[in-house]
Amino acid sequence: MRKNTLLTVVVTAGALLLGGCRAGGDFTGREYMPDMAHSEAYEYYSPSRPVMVDGQQINLFADGKSAREPVKGTIPRGFMPYHFPDTPEGYEQAGLQLTNPYNATKAAVLEDAKVLFNSNCAICHGEKGDAKGYIVTNGKYPAPPPSYFEDRVLNLSEGKMFHSVHYGKNMMGSYAGQLNKDERWKIIAYVKKLQAEYLASNDSIAKSANATADDIYNAITGVNKFYTKGMSFPKVAAATGSVAGAAEPPVVFVESELDKLAKERRELKAGEVIKLNNVFFATGKFDLRKESAIELDKLAELMKSKPTLKIEIDGHTDNQGDAKANLALSNNRAKAVYDYLVSKGIDKARLAFKGYGATKPAADNATEEGRAKNRRTEFKVL
Repeated sequence: MRKNTLLTVVVTAGALLLGGCRAGGDFTGREYMPDMAHSEAYEYYSPSRPVMVDGQQINLFADGKSAREPVKGTIPRGFMPYHFPDTPEGYEQAGLQLTNPYNATKAAVLEDAKVLFNSNCAICHGEKGDAKGYIVTNGKYPAPPPSYFEDRVLNLSEGKMFHSVHYGKNMMGSYAGQLNKDERWKIIAYVKKLQAEYLASNDSIAKSANATADDIYNAITGVNKFYTKGMSFPKVAAATGSVAGAAEPPVVFVESELDKLAKERRELKAGEVIKLNNVFFATGKFDLRKESAIELDKLAELMKSKPTLKIEIDGHTDNQGDAKANLALSNNRAKAVYDYLVSKGIDKARLAFKGYGATKPAADNATEEGRAKNRRTEFKVL
């Protein structure tokens, strides 16, 4: 009797074991309390399988999906919008308008910033900022990053640095997913601190003025402030603006008409006038500000892509001041654009320039808004 009972138990257990091994697909096999071992997984917002409730099959939600979609306009907790686009104009605008809320001369900020920098940046840029990080020195980095102490990097504003960290730049990818906004700003403050320490030891003017690293740090940080050779120390901010020795207001980029042309891919017609929205001059002068290079480089590329295109650069002013002086100013500004295009390899035979002063207003000169619209640079298709 005992043998029969034992045999029955063994056979039953074996049958259950074999039955449980036939798992596959959506079938989990025969298990004791399977819902405790295997929960059903659903892809976000995919159609859900009906579930049994009080003997009836129902969907999880009325729309048949496995999860409720967020309310329109929902953002992740802690999310902060970034309003500058990933374009050359956005890069310049960020450099002019963004301000770092952190100061690396403060011990608490410096300590935190150093940890963040060494954890995220030092492997490429080196702990000293000299572009001698581990993966650079071992030869495994395809394109070594620049040293923070090159002139072009010393002259970068904090806003441009933040923009580069947010979107990525060249071989460096975006760090917006790894670092929150405050952490990114702290790292940039630390980079500026490294630059200030470098200048305190290596810049002849800083050394002759006995400027400390903190003096230099305070002089090279902030909106539109950066290291310029010959700057005064101590505690004197670097000159702002893009014209040597001039304090110019920040420029405001708007959508480029040249970008619209590139998207439309249409032919230009003789007599058509296109406004150059992002060409900027020193106040009351015909010196091009460096921010204009973005727009004018686009125009140069347009000319190169259309080798038969000929244009006239037209300068315009508002009606304020002496009419003859305005006519001369507009002509000189048009010539400045002409000269820039020639410097970019555009044949002079394809170019002309003319100043119209206030004789062709685009808006009413009675208001400041109208006068701003009248101060413009355009090109006309010949």
